[in-house]
Amino acid sequence: MEDKEFSCMDGSLPKYREGNYDRVVGVIGGQSSTVSIQLANLLRLFKVPQISYQSTSTTLSNKQKYEYFFRTVPSDVNQVQAILEILKVFKWTYVSVVYSDTDYGNKGYEHLQELAKYHNICFSSPQAINDEHFSTSDYDNVIKNLMHKINARVFKWTYVSVVYSDTDYGNKGYEHLQELAKYHNICFSSPQAINDEHFSTSDYDNVIKNLMHKINARGKTSHSLQS
Repeated sequence: MEDKEFSCMDGSLPKYREGNYDRVVGVIGGQSSTVSIQLANLLRLFKVPQISYQSTSTTLSNKQKYEYFFRTVPSDVNQVQAILEILKVFKWTYVSVVYSDTDYGNKGYEHLQELAKYHNICFSSPQAINDEHFSTSDYDNVIKNLMHKINARVFKWTYVSVVYSDTDYGNKGYEHLQELAKYHNICFSSPQAINDEHFSTSDYDNVIKNLMHKINARGKTSHSLQS
């Protein structure tokens, strides 16, 4: 059997083995942790292996429940540790936090809270965002709450807001955040959705230089760390 629609890496046509191929032997995906968890719950019933290329939630590390799930990226534990190390280096010990109301965001915030005590870092009242149920005014209220804490005298040293969210959630919240920033003495750095596939070394350098420029220019910043 020949199929000219597909070809091997050397340009030759593939040769298929004889037999019936009516059984799925594996699934690649999904992208978000929320989708991968739903898929994993279904595929495990049929003992079908699943490999995700971007789902990082620590929920999926439970091998007793997700024994057929695999991934090509590390879990969020490493990302949380990196965030805390950055905060520690710059001596940012009192930090505002916004996270998406998804498995990715909820687990990320949970791990931040668990490990923060070992770095003497305190997160102020958390702000959860829900894209499915949030209106424009809801996003505005979240940002206004952050602004209130930053401008209040007791919170004069709250220079940083950590946004722990899925990319879509972070981008929408960032749009509102930038609009309100025009009327406040505060600077927010651009959200950086880092993509290993398309990023070169110079691209990573530009991300860091951009962040440092904003920090040095105004002394107050908010950086979005997204999946």
